[in-house]
Amino acid sequence: MKVFARPIIATLLLFFSVAVPAQTLQGAVDWNRRVSLGFGLSGQVKVVTVQAGDAVVRDGVLAELDATLFQIALDKAANTEKLSQVEMEGQQADFEREQTLFDEGSLSTVQLELEALELVRAESAYRNAQLERQAAQYLLGLARLKAPFNAWVIESGFSPGQFVNPDSDESPEITLAERGRYLAKTRIDGQAIGAFSGNPEVRVRIGDRIFEAISSHIGLEPVHQAPDQARYSFTVEFATDELIRPGTPCAVVLP
Repeated sequence: MKVFARPIIATLLLFFSVAVPAQTLQGAVDWNRRVSLGFGLSGQVKVVTVQAGDAVVRDGVLAELDATLFQIALDKAANTEKLSQVEMEGQQADFEREQTLFDEGSLSTVQLELEALELVRAESAYRNAQLERQAAQYLLGLARLKAPFNAWVIESGFSPGQFVNPDSDESPEITLAERGRYLAKTRIDGQAIGAFSGNPEVRVRIGDRIFEAISSHIGLEPVHQAPDQARYSFTVEFATDELIRPGTPCAVVLP
């Protein structure tokens, strides 16, 4: 009896595997992240290191402003910081001597308190000088426009010698799209959502290439309300080092 049961069970399993095929949703590829960047301060563009179509790495320099004045401001702030440090250290030495005299009974409480106040002022001046140097360093950093992530350069509005003003409505920008990560965008109905929730393994198919999903997101509100069935936005993130242009047809395969 067991010999006949095994072929029957195998046949049933094969039937159900064929009867419940994977669902395929048609969609299109889009960038995972697309940003437009501009300088945060005014100045003249000194150099532009990229052009449309280039691949850039995270923290790679895209363009630079003439940083002469920012470097001078940083050098002055650094000099002030050093001077303030020397003055503070001198005041600390004075206070220690005054403290010794006070402990020996040769100095009044009022005089020691005045010396302590001078020390507080010197320490405060030194901390302020440190902050001024940090602010100058920050502004100098803004003179370099850097990529926030590995990206493709979509377009650039910068050219050497150009003057930029971030407060202007026509301030130039450079547009980047994240390199290595993409989104497959499609729509999914309520019944498929139920099946998807129980089995999150999703794949993206582009031509004969298959990509494993990194993450996926289903919208909370319907984007298309048909008389018989609502459909929701469904985005799947996947990774590849090759360039895939937005709008490329793709298929999202649900198990």
